[in-house]
Amino acid sequence: MKWLLLCALAGAFGCTSTLGPSYAVIETSFGEITLKLHTKEAPRTCANFISRADDLFYNGLHFFRVVKGMLIQTGCERNDGTGGPKHGAPLETTPYKHVPGAVAMERKSDNVNDSHGSQFYIVTGTLPDRDGKFCVFGKVVKGMDVVKKIEGVEVEEVFIGPEPFHRPKKPVVVKRVTIHEGEPPK
Repeated sequence: MKWLLLCALAGAFGCTSTLGPSYAVIETSFGEITLKLHTKEAPRTCANFISRADDLFYNGLHFFRVVKGMLIQTGCERNDGTGGPKHGAPLETTPYKHVPGAVAMERKSDNVNDSHGSQFYIVTGTLPDRDGKFCVFGKVVKGMDVVKKIEGVEVEEVFIGPEPFHRPKKPVVVKRVTIHEGEPPK
């Protein structure tokens, strides 16, 4: 927990993190996905994500958006894409691209100063139009087969405002997210 505070403070002052590698394991109803977090390149976004994982925020949430060839998305406490915390992290850009396995934080389109809340997505295709506009803060290092299983679920089209969402017909659940420092978990 001390390193989380240090990472958040470093990010608040515009510094980069000097911490070692951090990993997150997302246990889903389809299996486990292991992420390597880019704590040095995106310290504030990673601190925000880690804080929510430590607070058990993601436990029990659904992958509410699944778009074949694009992404799978979770992190909304309403499980419909309309929720999110009142505060978050400012937009950070990293050199990483939106390629298969990239993990990025969704953002509010109208506010870059407090735009990253709790929703994040895992890229399953390539999304070059999002590069530099959304923070890629991690990558899948194990469990891309699980990501592909989630991507392949049957979906229904629902509208949230003007944008169509592809919601799984049967819930795909995030059972829990755990954070690991140092070596990747086995």
